[in-house]
Order: sequence, then C-alpha cells, then structure tokens
Amino acid sequence: MNDQSLNARAHQLARGVGRLVHSPEVLQTFRDEIEEFKEERAEHRAYLKRMEPREREHADKILAERERLKSGDGEPHLTGHNPPGEGWEFGGVTREIDDEWVTVRGWFPPELVEYQEAKRRSSSGSEEARTTRAAKYAWLAALHDFRFPENEPIIDPPLNQGDPNSAPELYITLPMLCSEEGINRRTLEQLEKFLDDVEGEVAQAAESKTKDKTLETPKASGPGTVQVTRHEWSMPKCPSCGSRQTPVEDTKPPKANRRIRYHRCANCEERFKTVETLRG
Repeated sequence: MNDQSLNARAHQLARGVGRLVHSPEVLQTFRDEIEEFKEERAEHRAYLKRMEPREREHADKILAERERLKSGDGEPHLTGHNPPGEGWEFGGVTREIDDEWVTVRGWFPPELVEYQEAKRRSSSGSEEARTTRAAKYAWLAALHDFRFPENEPIIDPPLNQGDPNSAPELYITLPMLCSEEGINRRTLEQLEKFLDDVEGEVAQAAESKTKDKTLETPKASGPGTVQVTRHEWSMPKCPSCGSRQTPVEDTKPPKANRRIRYHRCANCEERFKTVETLRG
C-alpha cells in the first residue's frame, strides 16, 4: 500500500473523528481522556526521572566489581556468566568516563530491565506498542485538529497548524500521521480499529438513552448475518431472539462505505455480524 492511499485513509480517519465530536457528550469524552493522557505522561516522566539515578548507581557497582576482579579480589556477581537472580538480564548502559562515552555491561535486575525498555520506547517513538486508551483518544484528537483546522479544535490549547509536535504539554508526536508523507501504517490501523470501537460505544450509549432510533433492518442476507443501513447510532436486533442488547465484540475497518461488526446478544448469547452501509 503506497503513501498516497495511507494518507487518504488518515484523512478519512480524521473526518470520522470530526463526525463523532459533533456530539457535545462525545467531545467532552475526548477532552476528559486527553486530561487522563496528560496525567499518564506526567507519571511516565516522573518514573523515568526516578529510575535514572538507580540505573547510574547500578552501573557504578558493575564498574567497581570489574576493578576488584582485575586485582583478583572477590567473585563475579554482576558480571559473571550466570544471572544473580530470577528476571535479571545481561545488558549495558552508556556512561561518560574520563571524557569518553563507554558502554558498561553486566547483569541488571528486573526493575532496571523494565526501565531500560521504557526508555528505549520513549526515545525511539515506538510508544504505540503499549498505547493506552487515553493516548489513543489524544492521538485521534491531534490527527483531527491537524487535518481539519477549520473545525472546532478538540485539544485545548489548539495545535499549531504548522507543527504537528506543537502540543508539548500532551507529549503528542504525530509526524507520521499528521504529515502528508511517511504515514505509519501500523499506527493508522490501530487507530482505525480504536475509532470503530469508540463508535460502537457511542451506539450503545445512544441506545440506552433513546429507544426510538431510525434503523432499517432488512432480512438476513446469510446465516448469522444482518444487513443494515445506519442513519443513527443504534444496536441492531439479534436475528435469533430480537433483542437489541447486542454489543459489538469486534469491528473490521470500513471498505467501500461498508463496515462489518461482530456482535454477541446479551439475551441469548447468539453471535452474529452486521454489514452496515454508511451514509452521510
């Protein structure tokens, strides 16, 4: 898949966010999740700052042990062939020694192994591998605000249109989604799936508030399949018992104005899918 088609998908994703946040309730949900994301990032930064001196102290212990071993004093503990304990991993950390950068290698305890992995993810920009729910909301909001600056911004204060990294208070770095080039396919697919899940949650919330929803439900087009045309968010009837308590379990990305959702009926446990034709 080329960058042009990925860019078109990213634009369509941003447009879908814009349709959702027309609802004041959904807009507020996005903003609440962004505040949660701010707190998560603050906690993450505090964690990195707290662990940094512990890593430095451990590296000093490794260096001290190596010096002792050179003089034949003692046995290897942090630099031997076997780990000192369960969960320890052999690794390295870069330190400046006598105006030179060297890699100090030895055994690191589990808490420092976890810290080093978190540090690598932060520095490489691969945080999406462990993206939280709040982060996905923040990323979708940033994508929408960057691609549709004429709309009411979701993020407050607004993003700078010329700089996709202009929300340092959120630590949102989305050049791979906001730019016209270099779209990150893995991140894009992750956010497409998440937006479908959010749409399903909006549908369930709407159903709980209003029973009279406009939804055409023709006859099933196959075993366990319901063909629907969606005008408003609503849950379809179960083809087995007729209940509308049919939450979404999984969703496939939309193609050619059609979206497939997989449901499970809360009343009779029947599993079925809906093939939705999207309009407007």
